[in-house]
Amino acid sequence: ISNIKLIHIGKCAGTLIQQQLGINQYHLKKPIYNISYKYIIWIRNPIKRFVSAFNFAYALITEDTSNYNKNDLTLDNCLAPMRIKHKMTHSHTFSQEYDELVLFFGSANSLAEGLTHENENIKSKALKLMTNNLEHIYKGIGYYLDNGLFVTNYNKNILFVGKMENMEQDCQKLSMIMNKKIDNSQKVRENTKVQNKHLSDTAINNIREFYKYTDYKALQELYNYRFIDYNTLQEYYE
Repeated sequence: ISNIKLIHIGKCAGTLIQQQLGINQYHLKKPIYNISYKYIIWIRNPIKRFVSAFNFAYALITEDTSNYNKNDLTLDNCLAPMRIKHKMTHSHTFSQEYDELVLFFGSANSLAEGLTHENENIKSKALKLMTNNLEHIYKGIGYYLDNGLFVTNYNKNILFVGKMENMEQDCQKLSMIMNKKIDNSQKVRENTKVQNKHLSDTAINNIREFYKYTDYKALQELYNYRFIDYNTLQEYYE
């Protein structure tokens, strides 16, 4: 099992897979290729992943930490222990600029619409946040899979690709491959804050356009090598 690595793309339920299997992962950093490694990848609709990534950052930035004990933070009592601890000991959660940009937009919809806003200042801020490599908004499927090149070059080393939308069945399939039961009934790192997930048509089109040569290119390669089917590819554009 030591040669099996999880490519943990943010906001795709990778924390659950990593905890259940107890394997090493690449998270918030690009995977390293090794001929002896086998890779497990978990993916999600890029548009929904984007909304989740924004809401995750917004929840952490606006979290009231006054009742937390910084020495007793776990995934059971907070959304992101390391981030919350950082927030408690610094004047920001991610960085001063990142926090301010997230708060400026306030919702995933405003950020996505901002990419084509007629106000150049708003458009510039949107692009700055979307390309900031601190967190999950920028670090999507394309980031981890090198815009598809990881799949093109190393497809023989990809052991399994699971989908967040198909958790139960894919966990069962992976359980069979790994010969180890994966219990997906326990949600890990769930953002329980009620947040706005609405996206306008403009926002959706802008997200598709922004991720065209990154996330969607990687998904196309996953389809080309039959790790996902055509229906999944089509659904991920919606």
